[in-house]
Amino acid sequence: MFTHIDTSSLKKYVGKKIGRRTHSNAFLKFGAAVGIAASVGFIAREVYRLAQAHRKTKESEAHVDATHDKALKGSFPASDPPASQFFDIPVNRQ
Repeated sequence: MFTHIDTSSLKKYVGKKIGRRTHSNAFLKFGAAVGIAASVGFIAREVYRLAQAHRKTKESEAHVDATHDKALKGSFPASDPPASQFFDIPVNRQ
């Protein structure tokens, strides 16, 4: 016994499924592209943030160094001359 299969309705059903699949593939590709772009944007933002933090750190270190240099420059010459001979250093005296 053979069963009659309506091929026209089967072709319509398969066509709809294939059509949906191609549209969903396009949406998947678009979604993947958006996800990649978002990831790249996030990475770029984090790199920029780290670069700015590094720049601020370097600027503050430079400011501290300049302040120290200015303070040291104002403190010399000291009232006591530096040890210029071996026996002027207390550890070396016997």
